[in-house]
Amino acid sequence: MKQVVLKPLGMNNSSFSQPLNPKWKNFAVAYNGDMKEINGKYNIYPEQAPDGLWTTATDLAKFIISIEQSLKIVLQVS
Repeated sequence: MKQVVLKPLGMNNSSFSQPLNPKWKNFAVAYNGDMKEINGKYNIYPEQAPDGLWTTATDLAKFIISIEQSLKIVLQVS
């Protein structure tokens, strides 16, 4: 996944690592207005395909844009 999708699309802040790599903890933990961590942490799911992607809104947008671009190419060809 990393070599075929994430890296080519420049999704540098995305990972399927389980458990979450400590360098990405801030992507998964919520903070209150005083920048104190909110209790509850985050869930780790064993089903990585549907639940294992850790990403940012920017990286997710890159993925969505690439899907839209590929659809545009397919529609132009047919």
